[in-house]
Amino acid sequence: KGKGKEKGEEVTRDGGVDISWEDAVERLRADYERAYFVTGDMDMDLYELDCEFADPFVSFRGLARFKKNLDNLGSFMQDTQLNITKFTEDRSGGKVD
Repeated sequence: KGKGKEKGEEVTRDGGVDISWEDAVERLRADYERAYFVTGDMDMDLYELDCEFADPFVSFRGLARFKKNLDNLGSFMQDTQLNITKFTEDRSGGKVD
């Protein structure tokens, strides 16, 4: 496994392997089905080490921080349930909503 370091934190990833668009979308969908943003159970290889997370409330950069924030958020939540109502992909724009 490759490791990326960011401000004293380590992130373990297989990394360095290109994957197809279809595989990336399938793996991202699986992350959502696992409610990754609450559980922290995510496919680390889908994200760049310097990825940026932004929503209307907060913005930050870095996979290590992203993972740490997800783990912290999950510690406050119990018995969560996620129902995906929409999952669209725009291959030409390189975007999944």
